[in-house]
Amino acid sequence: MEQIVVQDLEFLYEEISSTVRIESAPDVVLMPSPEICQLKTLDSLEAAMQAINEFEESTISNYTVVEKKKDFGNEAFKPTSKLTLHWEGPFINNVSLNEYSGVPFMIVGRKVLGCHLGRDKALAQKRKYAESISQREIELMRNAQNNCPAKIYVYHILKFPDFQIAKKTRRQMKEASRKIRDSLEQNSKLNHSYIILFPQLSPHENHPVDEEEMMLSHESYQPEMFHSLENALQAISEFEESTTSNYIVLEKQKDFGDEEFRPSGKFTLHWEGPVIDDVSLVEYSGVPFIIVGRQVLGCHFGKDRAAAQKRPAEFTSQTEIAYCPLVKRRRFIMQNTKKMNCPAKIYIYHIMKFPDFQIKKKSKWQMKLASQKIKDSLDTTMELIHSYIILFPLFSHHKNHPVEAEETLTKERVDPRIIKKITELFESGVSKRRDIKILLDHFVRFELFVGQDIPVNSRRRFFPSLKDINNITRRGTSKRKSPAVDQNTETHLLT
Repeated sequence: MEQIVVQDLEFLYEEISSTVRIESAPDVVLMPSPEICQLKTLDSLEAAMQAINEFEESTISNYTVVEKKKDFGNEAFKPTSKLTLHWEGPFINNVSLNEYSGVPFMIVGRKVLGCHLGRDKALAQKRKYAESISQREIELMRNAQNNCPAKIYVYHILKFPDFQIAKKTRRQMKEASRKIRDSLEQNSKLNHSYIILFPQLSPHENHPVDEEEMMLSHESYQPEMFHSLENALQAISEFEESTTSNYIVLEKQKDFGDEEFRPSGKFTLHWEGPVIDDVSLVEYSGVPFIIVGRQVLGCHFGKDRAAAQKRPAEFTSQTEIAYCPLVKRRRFIMQNTKKMNCPAKIYIYHIMKFPDFQIKKKSKWQMKLASQKIKDSLDTTMELIHSYIILFPLFSHHKNHPVEAEETLTKERVDPRIIKKITELFESGVSKRRDIKILLDHFVRFELFVGQDIPVNSRRRFFPSLKDINNITRRGTSKRKSPAVDQNTETHLLT
């Protein structure tokens, strides 16, 4: 036993020497700046995580886990005889996380959280994926990574208050360390603590840190609920009109919009959610519901989903031009598609609520009981409420194209009411495109927006071009009437 103690003391001597000289070998140094950061010591992991959440909320920032040691957060951890004892430190950014107090401690583990605009650790996988796809000028997946070095450091330490020393001498440190090792097998008092080092705004780099700009980059949006599909589609139409944007259907599930839908015995019951972009579409209220289906609309400047079908035709056209000099050459177009891979989307969820089975307390037992009651009463007449929840995008979700510019007005989709009016005019015998345009202007100013602010003439949605009118009339199924009646029809419609 004596030999083991001697060996331990020799090991401890080297250990204490390195610990005492810790100032000359700091743990991590991110910046040479002596700037003092905010430091907190908390007694539980839960309190530490809560403090980080409050810090993110107050600074309008987000942090993701960059590193987590094995035993971090394990409060059942028991040290072995090969522990490394500390009396102060570690040092990060010239800040000592734990000042000398005479109480020895060991570091159980640490967790490092980095700014979510930091280094892109998946860049190699993205490059490999991009190289495996044969498309024209493939870009790496767009992300928010800007190599920001800002980090939050969380240290889990284990204190030994029963072995506090009175004076900072090597002899007393050595003696305290020996006593700690001898008492490891006993139930000595252990104090777990969590020390957090928060960054200030200055360590953030390569992205905005001004509060106003940070708020813009972390916009949140709230879902809206409607009790009929008609009202939901009307809200989308008004949203497109007010934001000068267009959306097309990307996905529509089978039962979406079917208000005659009846659930079978194998349905999935929900109490809250789903969550999209960190936004819960339905908050918990105790009323269970099922998701009947969903529809996703994407910005019309989004991904070109017909690129694969276009490629053979484009190749054939280029081959004919290259090998047949008689083929008429088309004018060179720098960008042959309006698609810009914009990720903005509108999500519409069709849900069915069961208000008769609302629970009073959010417990697994009550949820399970309510679920069983619903399944047993599917064949009976129970109250069902259909609702449609829409999550609209913000301006910041649009990428790679202007969202508030003259160009967006000229690329709008023609309003369905205008298309209907053009078809009616054409079927009534107005065959000249310019005459239809004159009548459309009258319709927009004196019927569609009577008593309201009239949109600007550059808005294609309400003032389509002659080419737009020609394309719409070509799709008409009725035969044109005699041109002789055009003038009379125009006069009659204006009066």
